[in-house]
Amino acid sequence: MTGTSESKRGISRRFRCLPPATTDPRKMAGPWTFALCGLLAATLVRATLSPAAVLSLSPEVIEGKLTQKLKDHDAVDILWRLPLLSTMREKPAGGNPILGSLVTFLMKYIIWLKVTSANILQLQIQPSADGQELVVKVPLDMAAGFNMPLVKSIVEMHMETEAQAIIRVETSERGGTLVLRNCSNSQGSLRLSLLRRFSFLVNSLADKVMSFLLPTLPTLVKSQLCPVIEAAFEDMREDLLRLVRVPISLSSGHLQFDLLSPAIKHDVIQLHLQAELSDSQGKVTKWFNESAVSLTMPTLEGEPFSLTIRQDVVNAAVATLVPPEELMVLLDYVLPELALRLKSSIKVINEKEASSEAQFYTKGDQLTLNLNEISANRIHLMNSGIGLFDPELLKDITAEMLTSALLPNENGKLSSRIPVSMVKALGFEAASCSLTNDALVVTPASS
Repeated sequence: MTGTSESKRGISRRFRCLPPATTDPRKMAGPWTFALCGLLAATLVRATLSPAAVLSLSPEVIEGKLTQKLKDHDAVDILWRLPLLSTMREKPAGGNPILGSLVTFLMKYIIWLKVTSANILQLQIQPSADGQELVVKVPLDMAAGFNMPLVKSIVEMHMETEAQAIIRVETSERGGTLVLRNCSNSQGSLRLSLLRRFSFLVNSLADKVMSFLLPTLPTLVKSQLCPVIEAAFEDMREDLLRLVRVPISLSSGHLQFDLLSPAIKHDVIQLHLQAELSDSQGKVTKWFNESAVSLTMPTLEGEPFSLTIRQDVVNAAVATLVPPEELMVLLDYVLPELALRLKSSIKVINEKEASSEAQFYTKGDQLTLNLNEISANRIHLMNSGIGLFDPELLKDITAEMLTSALLPNENGKLSSRIPVSMVKALGFEAASCSLTNDALVVTPASS
């Protein structure tokens, strides 16, 4: 997990999740720096209840998933098999008795009438006016032909229309769920035209047939295609639930998410998640539900999706990967330049101690700077006559020691990488990880 770049969402650093190994300490700081900094100096800001994680899905992802499910349900074949002729005979001219008689008369002379080509064009996902629902538009492009004894050639018509439905969140005693409702033909989207002009008589007959089709197509879209769209959406919803539940393997257990509740924000679907950590035997060791721990939600800003994981969840996951240990760095031998700078800083406090050998090590979640076995409390007492010990004097050099010594060691334990199957399930090969002040954010890696 290496590499850095400026963030687009107020994030201080940006890192690759799956990099080649590196020994450059500056490049070994990764997303897990977030956890280590949290162990060393983080202060959590209290806020309203936040989920353990949030998966945000853009219209691009929803369009792609729903398009694939429509293909899986053979939606185009449904269009090819639309019963145009029988539906016109059952409900001629939309119930108008005069036109109905004319349709019945003409139907006797139509040998056949059926769809000759069909396509579903690019789906569109748009926010509703209040930003609480999503409008799904499914454009249809078809051609139909008919033949009559008086016409030697097949008369073909171009038909354009659009199915439209609403995605919303419905709540119940069991919680909230995403549903698709109000599927029908979009008003004003129906257009019919002849693909080729014939004689005046044939053109007049064709115009009549097209006028009779006008009330028929919306009926067929609602009765034949809408059930397929609804089934495709339900399959997509179930797929999304399955992919968020796939466990993430850790060195000694798993991190697993599950749905708390969905939400729609403008044109983005958010899945609010709970999480649990389990050991190698599958026993749950820690639960993460809604909490007062803050979780700042970055906007997608053009990204297809983002997975935002709350700080305490990241910390707990990293703790399973980086077990407690003592780490000692003999600065005079390993990082001599840093040792000289450290002694120079200490010289301001006490000349004698500035010549002492300095050691830096961690124990559990504590960072210790050892000056020849002299503790910071001892330094404070020794200098009580000249003023209080000011740790700010050592802040910059300590931060550099963390970057040079501690982080490469700790990040090295994560070199085996953590596969997140959710990324691949959404259609992306790799992911980038970035940090906010209270979360880890996973987005698709740029090519």
